[in-house]
Amino acid sequence: MTKKEFQKINDAARRIVSKKYGWLQNSYFNWKVEDGYIFTLFCYLYGEASLEVKPLYFDDLWWEITGMFRNEKKPPMSLRCNGCAAICAQKIATYNAVEHDTDRYVTEGLEEIWDGVFKKAETNVRQFLKENPDANTFFPDESKTQAFSNDRLDYIMALLHSNRDEEAIAIITEAKSKGHKCYFRYLNGEDGYDAILAWCKKRKEPKNNISTDIPKDNCSSNIAAPNKSLFKKIRDKLEKIFKK
Repeated sequence: MTKKEFQKINDAARRIVSKKYGWLQNSYFNWKVEDGYIFTLFCYLYGEASLEVKPLYFDDLWWEITGMFRNEKKPPMSLRCNGCAAICAQKIATYNAVEHDTDRYVTEGLEEIWDGVFKKAETNVRQFLKENPDANTFFPDESKTQAFSNDRLDYIMALLHSNRDEEAIAIITEAKSKGHKCYFRYLNGEDGYDAILAWCKKRKEPKNNISTDIPKDNCSSNIAAPNKSLFKKIRDKLEKIFKK
C-alpha cells in the first residue's frame, strides 16, 4: 500500500469516527467548539495525536488588533486551528495513534484506533471544561503552549481581555528591549507587538464627546423658523375648529 493510498483510507476512517463524536475534520486535524473554546485534535499521518485548546476570543481580539480580515469575509472557524494568523493554543494531552507499519492496517482497524483516540479526547475535553467553565477568565499555562510561544501572544491576549493592559505592555517592552520581535510582521517593518501597543494607546484615549450644543447662529435660521411655522399651522387649525 502506498503512502497516498494509506492516507486516503486513514482520513476516511478518522472522518467516520470524528463525526460520531461531534468533531469536524479539515486535512490533518479535527476540531469542535464548546462553551467559548475551540478544541483541536491534530492527527498527523503517523505517530501521536495531540489535543489543544484556546478561547475563541484569542483570535477575535488578535484579528481586531492587527486589522486582519477587516475588509474580507469572516474567516472559517478552522483557520483558528492551524492558520499562520492564529494565536497558539495550549496542549491538553497526546494519544498514541497510527504507527508507520501501514500494511498491517485495514479500514476497520483504523476506525477502532481513532475511536479510542476520540474517546480519550472527549474525556479530556469534559475534564477541561469542568476545571475551566468560563472561557472569559481562562489564562493559559505557558509551559503547555505550542507554536510561537516565545511571543507570549496567548498570555497577552488573556491580559488584554481582562483589561490588564499595563501588564501586557510590560511584557512587550521587556521583549523588545531584548531585541525580540513578534512573528507577525508588517511590510513597514513593524510587528504584532507594535500593533498591540498602538491598540492599547488608542484604548486609553478618551472618546470624543459629540456636543449637543447648537450654535446660536444656527438656532434662528435652522430650528427657530421651522418651529414657528409649525406652531402657526397648529394655531390656525385650532382657530378654525373653535370658530365652527
